[in-house]
Amino acid sequence: MKQESSTYSKQTGMVWDIPLRIVHWGLVLSVILAYATYYVGGEFFSYHIIIGYVVIVLVSFRLVWGIFGTHHSKFVNFNCQPKKVFLYVKKIFNKEEELYLGHNPLASIMALLLLASMLVQGISGLFVSDDVEYFGPMYFWVEEETSGLMRNVHRLMFHVLMAFVVIHVLAAVAHFFFGEKSITFSIVNGQKVIANKDSNSDFVTSSKLFTALCLFCLVTGGLAVLWFYVQSASI
Repeated sequence: MKQESSTYSKQTGMVWDIPLRIVHWGLVLSVILAYATYYVGGEFFSYHIIIGYVVIVLVSFRLVWGIFGTHHSKFVNFNCQPKKVFLYVKKIFNKEEELYLGHNPLASIMALLLLASMLVQGISGLFVSDDVEYFGPMYFWVEEETSGLMRNVHRLMFHVLMAFVVIHVLAAVAHFFFGEKSITFSIVNGQKVIANKDSNSDFVTSSKLFTALCLFCLVTGGLAVLWFYVQSASI
């Protein structure tokens, strides 16, 4: 890593807003509980289904927040262009890792992969059942062959998601021991440390909580309407 930034004073500011952090840790908890309730099975499987709904709600809100949220929450500000990814990886191998105030190129790609895999995992679960008692709300909307396909997708995506989670955690641990420690803790307190030579104009000055609350209500309301429509149409 370049040492030139050490000659500059450092500044701390908020990068990750409160809604983003709530969604992040909500998804972390949901993934853990989803695995636990599936593993235990039995009467706990009903909770597995409920957690699946929560995942869909959280990911849906995160997608909307990626459009209307704060600066670093917006997908348009992700640094996942192929050229940036190539140069970032090249600098890592040259031990000249470039610090980003928001997502670095690899983190940008990982964030999108995690969201996509969780969304596919949640949606595919809507079409499957345990063949005994619990049925997804859209199970009766499709043929048995399609439901079987969705079940395979649901099982496969679990392993894909776990692989992404492991890579994500290892990257956070690596940053803690070999890079800027504030990067690892930033998803907890929202704060990052940057050198004074960098522009701090992109620090988040507000979490836009009222906007987030309105968007969350719209997302949950829209999904609730869809849910009741599916349930009524299935009767």
